[in-house]
Amino acid sequence: MILRYFVFAALGKLMMMFIRKFPPAARIAERIHFPIDCDLCLGWWVYTVSSFAFPVQMMDSYTPVVNEFIQGSVTAWAAWVFTTGWNDIYRVYEVKTDANG
Repeated sequence: MILRYFVFAALGKLMMMFIRKFPPAARIAERIHFPIDCDLCLGWWVYTVSSFAFPVQMMDSYTPVVNEFIQGSVTAWAAWVFTTGWNDIYRVYEVKTDANG
């Protein structure tokens, strides 16, 4: 099951790359003011729609529509974190100033 999920996530990333390179998709995204360069935004749509077409059961209980939305959301977030890097997103920076001026 884990392997199927990783293949599902990898195919979604590949699909996102092809959507960005496909000129009609870029024109449609520009017309409806959709940020096609946002990995999280585009990923949510790609993974949620792909979840309906290729279901990979992440949870033990299955609720028909809810499971696909949860799977699309979790996979989009996980792929976004993996792509961007955990430290680039969640790193805490501490700024120290000199007390003497």
